[in-house]
Amino acid sequence: MRIHLRDSKTKLYYAGPNQWVSEVCDAFEFERIERAAQLGHQHRFAEPEVVLSYEKPPCELALPVTREMLDA
Repeated sequence: MRIHLRDSKTKLYYAGPNQWVSEVCDAFEFERIERAAQLGHQHRFAEPEVVLSYEKPPCELALPVTREMLDA
């Protein structure tokens, strides 16, 4: 499983400070869901979501950053 942070409106992925990319392969990969959620909240991104990507079977799950994620 791979963990990324994405802006739900633009569908761009976080790649680093002030860097957003359209391709998930170029995005920063987080080690933990909680860390991705915290970064989205701390930097006050408009509508962040944590994206979990799986290779087998190939699928993607997008989770909006919520208060519950931040309190975990």
